[in-house]
Formats: sequence, C-alpha cells, structure tokens
Amino acid sequence: MKFTWFFSLSLKISSKAKISPQDIDILIVNCSGFCPDPSLSDIIVNKYALKEGVKSYTISGMGCSANSLVIDMARNIMKTHKISNAVILSIEILSTGWYPGKILSTGWYPGKECAFMILNCIFHIGGAAVLLSNKKEAKRDAKYKLLWTLRTQGAFDDKSYYSAYRTEDSSGITGVRLNGDVLQVAGDTLRSHIPILGTRFLPLIEKLRFVASVLMLKTIKCSTEIYIPNFRTTFQHFCFPATGKSVVRETSMRLKLEDRHGASIDDIA
Repeated sequence: MKFTWFFSLSLKISSKAKISPQDIDILIVNCSGFCPDPSLSDIIVNKYALKEGVKSYTISGMGCSANSLVIDMARNIMKTHKISNAVILSIEILSTGWYPGKILSTGWYPGKECAFMILNCIFHIGGAAVLLSNKKEAKRDAKYKLLWTLRTQGAFDDKSYYSAYRTEDSSGITGVRLNGDVLQVAGDTLRSHIPILGTRFLPLIEKLRFVASVLMLKTIKCSTEIYIPNFRTTFQHFCFPATGKSVVRETSMRLKLEDRHGASIDDIA
C-alpha cells in the first residue's frame, strides 16, 4: 500500500501551521478500518523523525465517533502538558484492511448481503489534519478556540454496540455490517446532547421560554408543543456528520435550524 496522500496530509499541516516536525509534542492518528503494524502514528514518527519525547497514539475501530474522541483526548492530554503542540490526523482507509479474503488489494466486500455492502457505497478514502496548541503565541494565528467538548458513551447499549459491527456474513466472508438502525442510533445520540448544550450555552431568555412551555404543558395540559430553543442565538456554525440525510434533517429540525444551515452537508450525504 502506498502512503503518498497520508504523508502529504502530514506535510500540509506542518507547512500551513508553520511548524517543524520537531515542534510536535503530541501526535494522535485515528483510522477505524486500517490497523497496520507498525502503527500509523509510528509510521509518521519514523518518516518525519519526530523528536524522542513525542507522545504518539493510534486510535482504531471507533467509527464516526473517532473525530470527537481524539479532539477530547488531545484536550485532556494537554491539560497536563502545558506549552505543547498536538497534531491530529483523522483519516479513513477503506481500500485495504476491511476484507482479508479474496480481494485484499481493494478491500471491497465481495459478498451479497446488503448490510455489508453499505460500506462499499457510502464511505471513501480521505482525511483531515488539525493542530491544537496551548502556547500563548498560538492565539495570534489560531482560527478557533476550543472551549468545551461533549461525548456520550453508548457501547453499553446493544442496539448501539451492534449498529456497526465487523463479523462474518452467512457465507463466512468477513466485512463490516451496518444495521438498519445505525441512523437512529446516531440521531438519538445527537439529540441527547441538545439539552446539555442548551443548559450550558443558551441565553437566559431562551431557557425561560423553554421552561414556560414545559410548565404550561404540565399544568394547563394544553396541546401546545414544547418550545424548541433557538440555538442560532448562540452558535454561528453547525457541522453534522454526512452519514445519512435523515440524521442531518432530523437534527436540523431538533435544533430549529433553517434549511440553508444543513443544505451543503445534506447535498454531500
């Protein structure tokens, strides 16, 4: 397998952020499907001769949750490592590693079961890189400031646990099965975050409107629907997973967003 695009991604983050490999203190690489030995993070460390004290991690098998996981992971690591630069490479390589049978060179699932073939159709090869820094001078050039992260653990629930599962089909061919309820699981997880986000970030007037609607519903028992807070009063940018249109639409509705806020990502999905 060639790592040309993987290495070019690493070079781009270094050139755009204007840092040398020796300036990287923490390296986190996540890739769900491809888990080589040596690890992807070790390959980067060796290729670019990162310094001896660099803390490197490789995360695999986490699926769509890997992006938020590694951001939260880097944030927590940097709490105890002051004045550090953390580089995160979030990638997916589905051209190899998923199917160890007849078509190893492409990794394509060659079976006939639809639940296993979804992966062939909607996911691609690619990645993104981000630099996190808690150095004072980084404030001058940084595009964003990481204020807070929120993660929900769902592996204890069988419905969530088996929604995306690597196993054998009825013919004994190994692949990743995406169950029909995977979109519902993703939507339920996103919706569970809405009350927490609202409590923490919404202005007081929006909170009062929500509480008033709940009280009216319980005391007067009228047919009025519970007020959906306007999250656009606090957030200017929304980024939804492009896993499926139904997740994007449902989440947009729950957040009381206009069509234009989910238009571009909906087109991708």
